[in-house]
Amino acid sequence: MEINRLYINPYIRLLFLLFTIIGVLLINNIFAYLTYYFLLILPVFYYSGQIKKHVQLLLFGMIPVFLSFILLYIIVLNGKDGGWDFIFLRTVKLIIITSAIQLTLLIPSSFMTTTLKKWKIKGEALITVLGAFTVWTDVSNRAQKILTARFSRGFIRERTVIQKIKQFPFVLIPLVIGVLRTSTERAESWEQKDIIYLMEINESDSIKTSLFLNVFLLAASCTWLIISIYFFIYN
Repeated sequence: MEINRLYINPYIRLLFLLFTIIGVLLINNIFAYLTYYFLLILPVFYYSGQIKKHVQLLLFGMIPVFLSFILLYIIVLNGKDGGWDFIFLRTVKLIIITSAIQLTLLIPSSFMTTTLKKWKIKGEALITVLGAFTVWTDVSNRAQKILTARFSRGFIRERTVIQKIKQFPFVLIPLVIGVLRTSTERAESWEQKDIIYLMEINESDSIKTSLFLNVFLLAASCTWLIISIYFFIYN
C-alpha cells in the first residue's frame, strides 16, 4: 500500500492540539512562539500539502485581526491599554492556536470517517460532525453560483474583490436559505440510506501513514510542552 503523507494519526492530532494550547497558556514569550511556529507548524503544513489553506487563513483571518487590534489599541485607545508589544504578542498567540486547530481539523476527505471514528465519535454525532465539515464547501460553492447569477444579470459590472464585498447583503439571505435546504436534503438522504448503520458496521480503513510526519509532530509537540513547563516553573 502506498504511503499517504497527508494522513496524521488521529491521536497525534489531538495530542498536538492539547500540548500546543497548554504551552501557549503557560508562557508569554513571543520568541518561543515564533520558533515553534517556523520550526514545527509551518513545516508540517508544507509537508502535508496543506500550506495553501494555511496561507489563506493568515491572509483572510489573522491579518484582519491584527488590523483590528491596531485600530482598537493604537488609534482608538491611543495605546493606553496596550501598545505594539501587546498587539504583536496577542496576534502571535492567536496565530499559534488557530494554526494548531486548523492543522488538527484539516483531515483529507478519504480519511475523515476513519479519523472521527478513532476519536470515538459514533452514531448521530458522527453524521452531524461529517455534515459540519461539508458546510463550508456548500457555502463557498453556493456563494459563487449566486455571484455568477448576479453578474450574468448585470448587477455586478466587474468581478473585483470590492464589488464582491458590496454584494454581501444581497448574497446573504439566498445563501443561508440555500445552505439550510441543502443540509435538510442531505440529512433526509442519509436517513433514507441508513448511513448511521453503514458507518457503524464499516471497519476503519487500513492506512499506511508517513512515519516521519507523525513521529516528528509528536516529538516536537512533547518538546514544546516540556519547554513550556520549564519556562513556567523557572521564570
